[in-house]
Amino acid sequence: MKKFLAVLLTLALMMTAVSALAASANLNGKTDTPVEDNDEFAIWIDEGKADIANAEIDKLNASSVAEYFGKADEIAAILGEGEYAVNEFAGVGASNADAIEGDSITVSLAFASDYAEGDTVAVLMGVVDGENIDWNVFPGTIVNGAVQFDLSAEVAAAAEAGTVLIAIVSK
Repeated sequence: MKKFLAVLLTLALMMTAVSALAASANLNGKTDTPVEDNDEFAIWIDEGKADIANAEIDKLNASSVAEYFGKADEIAAILGEGEYAVNEFAGVGASNADAIEGDSITVSLAFASDYAEGDTVAVLMGVVDGENIDWNVFPGTIVNGAVQFDLSAEVAAAAEAGTVLIAIVSK
């Protein structure tokens, strides 16, 4: 009986580890996004920028969301007043930004966090320039489990040319 329980416990732990890896998979690889009217542009979570993102997460943890991003009014316009959470923070990469027609393109990015369908989130995209980060705020909606938002062509080009961070802010 003890052997049976030990085997059962081992299997349960293995399943937990596998599900934890599966939950974080969206943050760790190139994930091309479905985009409207353009199958050439792609944006993905770039694990090569994890060191930069982790350093900024430490700074975020030492302050409030409003203080860190400096975009309290824009976040409140999307989410309303209240307490905010940042469940996603990573670097992004992009390709073929010059294929975007117009000022923006609708993109979807899947993350490990489980958001409810139709929820509204604030998508913050930070263009890194040395020690400075210029944060851009976009309203996002959860569609089919992914964060969908209109990304400006300017930020898309910055993600292709340099370092851009993404943070998903929710209530």
